[in-house]
This record gives sequence, structure tokens and C-alpha cells, in this order.
Amino acid sequence: MLVGPALAQPARLDTLTVNAPEAPPLAISHIAADDLIAPDHRSLAQWLNLSPGVFALNNDNAAQGVRVSIRGFGAQAAFGVRGIRVSLDGVPLTLPDGQSDLDLLDLKLIDRMSVVRGPSSSLFGNASGGVVALNSRPIVAGEARLQAESRGDGGRSARAEYSTAIGSTALRASLAQSHFDGPRDHSHVDARWSHLNGHYAGADSQFSFGVSDLQVDALDPGALNASDMRSDREAARAANVEFNAGETIRQQRLHARWDKTLDNRWHIDSVAYLGQRDFANRLPFSNGGQSTFERSFAGLGLTLSAPHQAVFDRPQRFSVGIDSQWQADDRQRYDNNPGGQRGDLTLEQRERAQVLGLFLRNSLAISQRWEISTGVRQDWLTLRTSDRFLSDGNDSGERQLNDLSGDLNLRHKNAAHTTYLRLSTAYQTPTISELANPAGGGFNPDLNSSRSHGLELGWLGQTASLSYELVTFLIGSDDELQSFELEDQPGRSFYRNGGRSQRYGADLALQWSVNDWQANLAYSLLIAEYADGELDGKRLPGLPRQTLNLSGAYHWTQQLTLALHLIARDALYADDLNTVNVAGHLRANLTAAWTLLRSARQQLRLEMAIDNVLDTEYADNIRINAFGGRAFEPASGRLARASLSWHF
Repeated sequence: MLVGPALAQPARLDTLTVNAPEAPPLAISHIAADDLIAPDHRSLAQWLNLSPGVFALNNDNAAQGVRVSIRGFGAQAAFGVRGIRVSLDGVPLTLPDGQSDLDLLDLKLIDRMSVVRGPSSSLFGNASGGVVALNSRPIVAGEARLQAESRGDGGRSARAEYSTAIGSTALRASLAQSHFDGPRDHSHVDARWSHLNGHYAGADSQFSFGVSDLQVDALDPGALNASDMRSDREAARAANVEFNAGETIRQQRLHARWDKTLDNRWHIDSVAYLGQRDFANRLPFSNGGQSTFERSFAGLGLTLSAPHQAVFDRPQRFSVGIDSQWQADDRQRYDNNPGGQRGDLTLEQRERAQVLGLFLRNSLAISQRWEISTGVRQDWLTLRTSDRFLSDGNDSGERQLNDLSGDLNLRHKNAAHTTYLRLSTAYQTPTISELANPAGGGFNPDLNSSRSHGLELGWLGQTASLSYELVTFLIGSDDELQSFELEDQPGRSFYRNGGRSQRYGADLALQWSVNDWQANLAYSLLIAEYADGELDGKRLPGLPRQTLNLSGAYHWTQQLTLALHLIARDALYADDLNTVNVAGHLRANLTAAWTLLRSARQQLRLEMAIDNVLDTEYADNIRINAFGGRAFEPASGRLARASLSWHF
């Protein structure tokens, strides 16, 4: 969990800065809401692509969700996010089996994001090839906001929020609703978010809580092969229309977080959360093509840290903690008849996942400039399935997946810059859905965890006008999790273990600011290949070798800011055999923000954007190892949008 082991207090991940003395020797990117001028709030992709080492896909298909990979971890997710830990305000959004649900996020509430790049299981446990830590805007009592947005494709959204105070507790309520038709046929989505958050700050303690509700109804236009995409980029796959492919989500979540300082030496940080998620989808085939589950989930975490200890008169930071997570899914599958009509029941089972993690971390300053740190973590994960559809036999089963993780770090720092060397490990268990047995019900008995080892050398620092970061890395992985599809179940991904893989490359980040000008550069080089077996020498699918994100902003006046964002990516392959090629491309977004009215009590702001101003034809989402080469989901062409917000 993200609440404790990453750092000893007071340098939690949700408050750290790269150059702070307490910051760990990690490759970390920090992105603030102010770094994006008139961003597209439909997904996190625009935020994430500002960080080197991160490759994010899918703004347009809400039924698939944003796809995120960090140095290659998470690239083979069938949908959404896996292989990466995600948190909001220090509370995990990642479930014990390693999958993360980001639908609940109202991105207009996000204030900043930190991205940890590289193996981090000793810090965060399962599925820690990288970490995305999101933080909400602070609650300001008496503040209200109204916002409306309109898009050239017919999309629209509206939201409202209000903050108040009851005694020493600040409260904020927000409501948001969006409707998008998407760039393709059969891609309509309606979504509604409700959030209530509170925060209490005492002399030596803090308490915060949140209650959230989500409703999503989304259609899925499906993926096309290269020929079909060239002939009609706006078309949905015929089978997706025939079977009314799409999904519905209903989710509620409650969380609380408490931290307290004891005797100015010890710090307690704790978190608890629980929720439920009702999910139903319709896939573009008949046999078992409808899936539903009712999910309950919960988690607890406790960290005790001593940020200001000393050993032989040398500063030391120490932390120890425990966390536990639990989820239970009641899952059914039905035949999906034309029109999306529900047919006969084909599977019914209860799936449970429970993980317990213990961790220990210590940092010691061995001189004024040198620091050594290490951490160790043990996780015990239990996955169980209870078959309730016994007409075809009893497929109940259980899997125990236990993993020990560690890291060792050496850092040298002076006034100008910091250099560090890091050795770390990560493991990734199959998620409950990935353990689906291609032969029928129950778990796939042949699917095991993937394990990775990383070596990283980093150099970072800043001058009066320039911040810089250069990191080189080498990652070796065993038992890579590979997705594949069956001919009679297109659109449903199953998984198998591949062989070894090797990834190496470099991340470069530059931030420059002079007078009214700002520029940001994020460049990534990633060589990712299989290292044995029949795939030896083949590139890992879904990963471009090079990506470049370059943005510049000019503050014309105090009221008007103009920005240009260039995104370039290299070609990649969509399958393990490297037969389905996805061309590289360059695209550009032009944005502007104009403050129409500003006073001590209110602000009226107009944001405008032309996305894909060059009208580049590219694939917004790539489906890995899809049957028949149906890997491509075409992106929107040139699109204008505008939003008006009133802050008072």
C-alpha cells in the first residue's frame, strides 16, 4: 500500500519533492495540474505522458480504460491498469490481485501526481513495476466551482463543487456528469461521479476521509485490423455492433486516513478503506460473451516511522509496517445473444483474493554527502475460487503466491545535483481475471507470477532556470505474463507465462522556465526484448523504443496563456511474433487559457484546445495479441473543445 513503506515521515510519497533531502533514491516524476494548459480530462493519459519512461494509451474508449506502462510494466494489460500501483491521497486504488480501477477518478479534483518508475515491490508489494500517486486539491472552506465543457464531436460535461467548514473540519462535495459520443460508431459513454471529502488538522495529527460514487455506461466499438482501419476509421467492428458490446459499472467507496506525531520522534500513519463494485459487460461473441461480477473489497495499513533517529551520531530514518487487502468477486458468465440479450448461464463462481504484507525500511547517512538505504518486504497472497456451476464438474481451486522483495540504494548529493545507484526487485501476480482458465472454469493451474530485477543509475539536479534528470536502467524479468485470444472468444484475453525478457534504456526529463516562457521535455529510450525460447530476440509487444513529449507555454499576459504540446512515438509491435506493426507518429495539441475575470472573490476562466491539430491518423489504443490482427482502435482526428469555469 502507498501509505507507509515508501518513505519515513515526513517525506511521504504524496508530499515529497525530487530534490528534498528526505526523497528516496528513486526515479520520480512530479506533475502538477498547473503544468497542463486546458488538458483533456477524460483520462489520465495526458498527465502520464508528461513523465519519461511512461507510455499511456486510450483517451477515447471508456469501455477499455486508460492503458499505462512504466518501463514496459503493464503493457500487456487486456484493459485498464495492471503491473503498476496506483493511489489517491495515500489510499490504494490497486486491489490485492494487482489490478487498478481508475474509473472513480474525477480528474478535475486532481492537484498533482507523482510517478515512480521502475521495480518497487519492496516499497509497495504486488504489481509494483511502477507507482502512480495522485493527490487531490486541498479543501478551501467557502469555495465553490462551476464548470461546463463542450466538444466538437458532440461531447459535453458539467460539474459543481462546494466546500465548507464545520468547526476544525473542512468538507467538500462535488458532482460531475459527462456524455461523449466518441470518434467512432458505437462508442457512446455516460458517466456520473459524486464525491464527499473531509479533512481535520490538529496540532500533531491529521484525519481525512472520503466517500465516492460512480456510474458508467459505455459502449465498446472494438478493434480493427489494419485494412479495416485504413478503409473506415470511424467504423465500429461489425461484431461489436451485432452483440451490443459495452459495459456498465456501479461503484461506491469509503476511505479514512489518520496520522499522528508522537514525542517529535515517532510517527504513525494509518489507512482503512472499503467498497463495492458491480460490473457487467457484453463481449462481441455468443458463447459466454456476457460477464458480471459483484465485488466487495477492503484494506488496512499501518506504518510506524522514526524520521529523526541517529546511529553513531549519523542521521537515520526507519520505518516498519503492515498492510492487508481483501476482495471477493461473485462472477457469472452468460451467453451473449445478438443485440446484447442475455442467454444461458455458462459459469458461476466466487473468487477471493487476500494479501498480507510486512515491510521494513532504513536509511543511514554515512557522511554529509553519502547515504545508504535498504528495504525488505514479504507478501503472502491467497487466491481462491469456489465453483457454483457444477453441471460441468467442480473447478474450485486455490493458489498461494508468496514473494520476498528487497532493494539496496546508494546516494551522493551536494548543492548542485544528486547521483544514485539502485538495485531493486518487483513481482507481479496474475490478476483474478487473468487467471481465467481457457479450458473452462476455475483458475489456470499453469499460470505463475512474473519476477523482475532492476539496476538503475540516476543523476538529477537544478539550476536557477533548469531542472534535469537522467536515469539509465537495466531490468531482467522471468515468466513474463503474455496475453492471447482464442478464435471463438475474440475480445477476451487469456494469459500464459512466457520466458525471460530484458529491458534497458534511459529516461531524460528537462524543465526550463525563464520570464514568461516555460518548456518541458520528456524523452524515453526503451529496448525491450524476449531473451530465450522461441521468442528470443523478439520485441515485447505494445512498447515503442522511443517516445518524446515536448511542451511549451507562453504567458502572453497575466490573463492569457498559450501552449503547444508535441507527442512523438516510435513504431511498435502488437503481437509477440512481431508480425503486426503499428506505425510511429507525431501529433500536436494547441491549447489556451484565458482568465476573463479575476478579483479577490472570484475568477472566470475560459480554456480552449485543438487536439491533434495536424489531423494525424494514428491508433489511440492497441490490443495486444488480438486474434486476426484486430489490434487497432483509431484515434480522433482534429477536434476542438472549450470549457468555462467559474471559481467563487
